[in-house]
Amino acid sequence: DILRMAKDNDCIGAVFCLNEPTVSLGTVARVARELHTAGLSMGCASNGCMSEKALDILLDHMDFITIGLKGLSEHGYQDNGAPCNVEHVFQTLKTIHSRNIHLEVAAVCKTSDMEEIVSIAQRIQEISADIPLHVMRFIPFHGADTALEPSATVAEDLISACRKYLPWVYLFNTPSTRYLNSYCPECN
Repeated sequence: DILRMAKDNDCIGAVFCLNEPTVSLGTVARVARELHTAGLSMGCASNGCMSEKALDILLDHMDFITIGLKGLSEHGYQDNGAPCNVEHVFQTLKTIHSRNIHLEVAAVCKTSDMEEIVSIAQRIQEISADIPLHVMRFIPFHGADTALEPSATVAEDLISACRKYLPWVYLFNTPSTRYLNSYCPECN
């Protein structure tokens, strides 16, 4: 069905997102094989918390992956119920990059962790400066603390600081931001 829908809609592939791909690893691998046989691509979004064996199986089938970071602290991973820690996730990033699979990283920025986002950019640069970083400005929903929402200006300043380390940094949840598009770092 996924292959049929992709073809019917002139898609170039499919992305497995919103659920951790390793939870449905067999299904993800079968869909990827079908897509690849038809000349289409397959990607996923993941939290990066998986065994080496699961990662190896996943990477055999993926053309691109986005890893959502929970921060740089153990506290960030524990608060989100992640079954691993930040060092495990950075090892996953290194493994994905070493396999030449297109890799992007996403992180949420709150007023309480602005410096941490810059540190994330620095750590990503240690793997490769060509890895894009998607920074999602925290928007409070369902009674969340509104003080954690950075202003658009503060968030754009954060993106400028991150671009000192990575040329491909984007800002989401910020209407009319100039940091949602890509420009060649050589010719603009």
